[in-house]
Amino acid sequence: MTADTVSSIYKAFGEGDIATILGHLDDQVAWDADWADLSAHRAGVAHLAPRRGRDEVSGFFAGFPPALPCPTAAAKGNARTMAT
Repeated sequence: MTADTVSSIYKAFGEGDIATILGHLDDQVAWDADWADLSAHRAGVAHLAPRRGRDEVSGFFAGFPPALPCPTAAAKGNARTMAT
């Protein structure tokens, strides 16, 4: 995945453009937060459920508002900083 692709995904997330995010994912994407030591998963936090394929992954985004403010990474010399 290129830096441009990652930037595009973050931009889409900030704009609530879930279709663009899903468009960057493989048809067989495995979207996991299924770690044995993840207490939120063990507690049944729904958005951390493992998902397979674009249709299931779209469910991850269902609980988010249509658009969220999203920080952008700005290059500054050799360091990377976060700016909103």
